Amino acid sequence: MPTGKRKGISAKILEELYDEVKAYAESHEMTMSDFIERALQDALHPKFNEKEEITMEKTRTIAFQTSDEIFEKLNDYLHRHGLKKNKFFLDFITKVLEEDQAMQDKQKAEKEMAEAEEDEDMSEDITATEEEMSDGAIRS
Repeated sequence: MPTGKRKGISAKILEELYDEVKAYAESHEMTMSDFIERALQDALHPKFNEKEEITMEKTRTIAFQTSDEIFEKLNDYLHRHGLKKNKFFLDFITKVLEEDQAMQDKQKAEKEMAEAEEDEDMSEDITATEEEMSDGAIRS
């Protein structure tokens, strides 16, 4: 564990969780403080690589350039929100693509409904014309 000035932290947790933490710490020859510090470090600074989250799918790289100002603003935003660039962009791209697909689905459904109504109107016109012709043939 890193050395340096220490500060206290206190939290109320469920008794069962406390017992589990205590047993784990003892079995790994750690103090409770060591365990809590390690858990906090792992939560705040994960050691896994973002790429490990990606499945065995084939992946491609997207790269682009931006101004220093936008780059710094992005880094500040990501830092404030505890986000990684990769996750931020993948989530954003996925959201935009899902919204676009929903829009396309809506437009397709509206087009199909309009075509169905048009077909229904044509069918009614044909039926009316046939009835008119039929009436005319009877009168003649």
